[in-house]
Amino acid sequence: MGRLFLAVLLSAVVGPGIGQLFNREFKKGWILIGISLVVLLAFLVWVGKAAVLYVPAGIEKVDLEMARQIRWAILRDHPVVFRTYQGLLIGVWLIGVVDAFLGAWRRRQATPRPPA
Repeated sequence: MGRLFLAVLLSAVVGPGIGQLFNREFKKGWILIGISLVVLLAFLVWVGKAAVLYVPAGIEKVDLEMARQIRWAILRDHPVVFRTYQGLLIGVWLIGVVDAFLGAWRRRQATPRPPA
């Protein structure tokens, strides 16, 4: 039961694909890690491009309060794009957690047990 819990915990806390690597499902683990990184990178690029539109012209430094205002403006003006990326990241995370559980469960069932 400990290996099953650890595989799920690794995928849930560290990130999608880590539980698969722990389960020795390397191809699946690296694919999930890659998908997560691609979606996250695409999101960060989108946020960067969107944020540039809200920075006033001629400003040299963005302080914390301005960054907060820009963040809220992006969320207000682009909720569908933001929620789409959020949904994709949560979906990949959930797939990683569930698959880590199922992979650990299959390994547990396939392991021969000594007679009681």
